[in-house]
Amino acid sequence: MPTNSPSAPAVCGPPYGDRLGGFLIASWAVLHVPVLVLLGLVAHQAESAAPSVAPAATAPGLPLVQVRHLFTRSSERRTAMHNITGAPTVSAEFTRADYRTTPEYYFETERVTDPVVLRLLDLCPTVFGLKKAVADLLAGRNGIALPASEGVIEPGATVRGEVIVAAGAVIAEGAFVTGPVLVCSGAVIEAGARVRDNCVIGPGCRIGFGAEVTRSLLVGGVFMKHTSFVGDSVLGLGVNIGAFVSTTGLRVTSGPVTEPATEEVCAHLDGHRIATGQTKCGAVIGDGVIIPAGTVLQPATLIGPHTMLYPKTQVGGFFPAGSQGR
Repeated sequence: MPTNSPSAPAVCGPPYGDRLGGFLIASWAVLHVPVLVLLGLVAHQAESAAPSVAPAATAPGLPLVQVRHLFTRSSERRTAMHNITGAPTVSAEFTRADYRTTPEYYFETERVTDPVVLRLLDLCPTVFGLKKAVADLLAGRNGIALPASEGVIEPGATVRGEVIVAAGAVIAEGAFVTGPVLVCSGAVIEAGARVRDNCVIGPGCRIGFGAEVTRSLLVGGVFMKHTSFVGDSVLGLGVNIGAFVSTTGLRVTSGPVTEPATEEVCAHLDGHRIATGQTKCGAVIGDGVIIPAGTVLQPATLIGPHTMLYPKTQVGGFFPAGSQGR
């Protein structure tokens, strides 16, 4: 009787040639997919790095001005600071139309008690004209009557040039004051302080040891009790300047420093370069602002009233009224 020999198991699957093709295709994908992913990342980065331009901004009677997008990453902000001279410049006509450049935006004029300081604020359509207005005032060119010099200059104080010390003001022993300077009623320039060259020190201000003020208007009640420097600036009511604070009036991108300076310093608002008409421009600081110790204010810094600045080594640009700066 014939016996049935066991049969070979059936093979389910593709033939050998098909399996080899599948292996080759899989190998090609493994080798080339990373390359394709890398090429995609490079293309994405190139697209992200392409400069973007916001829609044109307009102002009445002015040509269209291209406004750059605000950068959000710190590296992009640093790059923007190096290229800041390439931003568009806006004429003085634009600044007059912008309320954020007027004295009324920064200073509550109803609280200004000194008639000379109040007249200066009324004369200027923008804060950028106040430094020249102070120089014209002390030179007798704008018709504002100056008070009589009836204050106290203590023995041992060094006073040179035309210095007017109003009734109730004091220049203490050891202070250095070089005119033209007006020290308003109730202001005190203490021992070791330095005030020079076209300054109006408003009522109730205190300038302490190691503090220096030059070519500036202090509206009133300003405290500079520690070593610090304020130049080419306007400080509002009740501003407090911490220790080792300094304003700066020239940009490092302007090339070699010359004296007197010749290149105009511009402020910056909404991506526009705002002409200041000044070759040295420090800061405009609104009422009630406290500048933390160790802060350096970049040229043409604009700080609205009652702004809260947190400790930081460098501060610049524009801070709206009542904002917080970190």
